[in-house]
Amino acid sequence: VKHMVIFKLSPSAPAAAVEDARATLESLVSIIPGLNSFHWGANSSSEGLNRGYTHAFSMDFDSPEAVLAYLPHPAHLEAAAKLLALIEGGLDGVLVVDI
Repeated sequence: VKHMVIFKLSPSAPAAAVEDARATLESLVSIIPGLNSFHWGANSSSEGLNRGYTHAFSMDFDSPEAVLAYLPHPAHLEAAAKLLALIEGGLDGVLVVDI
């Protein structure tokens, strides 16, 4: 399962806090069973269809069950809170899809 999170990073988010949130999310690969990879980046599309979304990350999981176990995991909740504090509009600035 590919878990994709697309978000609108606040222009006032301190670079050090953004890096801390990214590193915390990346560290989940070694903490959460069934989470195999993490990829993060700023939007670089030239299509002009990002609708204000500035960044995204994806995670690859072994199974839908692994995603379900990840969601309430305390390490995920801590990482999500760090990132959410940096997102313009809070949850309104986030889009999540799993494929």
